[in-house]
Amino acid sequence: MLKNKSLNGEQLLVFLFSIIDRGISLSQRTKINDEKQQRDYGEKPDAEFIKKTESQQKSDSYGIQMQWVKTKQHVSEKKTQEVCGRVLASFGLKCLKKALQTKGLILNGDEHEQRNKTTIDIKSDLVERLDPFVPLLLSAFKTFYNPIIVTTLTIMIHVIHLGLPSFKSNLRKFLGSILKLFASVDNTDTEFLNSLFKCATELIRTYSVFADLSELQIKTLVQIIKTNISNLQSQANVFNCLRAIIYRKFLCPDLYDLMETVQEMMVQTVSHNTREICANIFVQFIIEYPLE
Repeated sequence: MLKNKSLNGEQLLVFLFSIIDRGISLSQRTKINDEKQQRDYGEKPDAEFIKKTESQQKSDSYGIQMQWVKTKQHVSEKKTQEVCGRVLASFGLKCLKKALQTKGLILNGDEHEQRNKTTIDIKSDLVERLDPFVPLLLSAFKTFYNPIIVTTLTIMIHVIHLGLPSFKSNLRKFLGSILKLFASVDNTDTEFLNSLFKCATELIRTYSVFADLSELQIKTLVQIIKTNISNLQSQANVFNCLRAIIYRKFLCPDLYDLMETVQEMMVQTVSHNTREICANIFVQFIIEYPLE
């Protein structure tokens, strides 16, 4: 589809938005407390709770045997919608990721060159095209489906630095979702852990001011950095996240304890590159932060 020369970026985004929106809305899990339908337990049970015969199941599914292969359990309507939604959302998000990586289709290439700048010159039409996707990316975390979440993080890495307004208004919600993922991730899953640190770093560096993060979020993120600062495979992204926190001058008592660890690494670590990075971070901290 992306190789079709007649396809332009605007048409593709409209198509992908409808697919991703539909897929995520179907695949989101519904909590019991969120159900608004009140049940009268004095009446007969609803039809969905009455076990159906095999002939009734085939009749309801138009002759198609809707059963799981292993357990032979009948597939409920809700579960069918959830599975179909996952397929749609995964397809749409993967296409969007590939389209963002294809130079000239959606992004012209200038945006990537300006990635390391504090402020990015972004065209208004690009904001209008990509900003509606930001709430969809936030909703994707509620699917609790690993392939969707991994692809969502990859997309976020490509668009966070563009300065989209919806990232600013939903900053706390995004960081809250990322912090929850930190709590569930295995330290051996380096690629996923690095993606989380990259997203957190870009969100803080590009959008945050002091009032945008809660004290608990800052404290939790500092603790996560302290836990992973010795992980060699993630160390570069951990240091970048710490730099973003110091750059935004977040105040947190735990940050001072973390800097003691950085000071020790500055002297004791074998790697020359790590010692140099720790020294730069420590000097920046001394210059920017109150020491009394």
